[in-house]
Amino acid sequence: MMKKSVLYALSSALLLCSACFNPAMNRDKPIDTPLPCQTAKSSSAPVTEGLVAEYLFDSDARDSGPFQISGTVHNAQLTTDRFGRQSQAYQFDGSNAYIEIPDNNAFSVSTTRQLSISVWMRPDALDFNLSENNYVHWMGKGSVRGSHEWTFRMYNKSDASRSNRTSFYLYNLPGGLGAGSYAQDQVSAGQWIHFVCVADLSTDSITLYKNGVKRDSDAIYNSQYHITPQNGSSPVRIGTRDFKSYFQGAIDDIRVYNRAMSAEEVLALYNEK
Repeated sequence: MMKKSVLYALSSALLLCSACFNPAMNRDKPIDTPLPCQTAKSSSAPVTEGLVAEYLFDSDARDSGPFQISGTVHNAQLTTDRFGRQSQAYQFDGSNAYIEIPDNNAFSVSTTRQLSISVWMRPDALDFNLSENNYVHWMGKGSVRGSHEWTFRMYNKSDASRSNRTSFYLYNLPGGLGAGSYAQDQVSAGQWIHFVCVADLSTDSITLYKNGVKRDSDAIYNSQYHITPQNGSSPVRIGTRDFKSYFQGAIDDIRVYNRAMSAEEVLALYNEK
């Protein structure tokens, strides 16, 4: 009788687990509809050392990191994330939607000498309606009055030499040309892409990872533009940098670290479920 009770309990547990398992939940193959038995995203990142800000976009733009530097949403709408979970990412319309996060030393590489930013993005257009010099700044720290520090940029598909190139740049505070790294591949509208940039002043390098793979690494000061990052006063904006261009698509799971992440840690973030 005891064996039957134990077997029954084990069988019930297996049935319960199988009801929540779905092989379609694969990072490389996002789904279009929510899975059964889904749960909200965990605020526990696979890499937590040095984490200073974390925006999971789990129904809002709250920062679940240690300093709680939460964002203010302007016209962006909640949408499904890369796994099809509802209200777990933000959609930007390419015209006036953005999220603004207050200025903080945690976002300035000059304060820690190292900065790593992890983010998922999904372009819904390959040629953007409101672009600046044939590109959009889809996330960055800078303003129309200068005080530029860094930015993520994506070029229009129609740019003959830089078709849908995605870059990360550091700037001298007044702005102008920056030092950066980039990845340039064929991009499909509606495709989720994971980027991590690692800026390290101690090694004079900016490194860009795409979908867990190192794509490029370049110098900062010893580049042709001799960039010396400084701590500015501009906020961080998602969906735009300084209102000169606007991103059309979705952005999710932004994490900021005050240290240089390793290639293994970048891969762990990419493989996060």
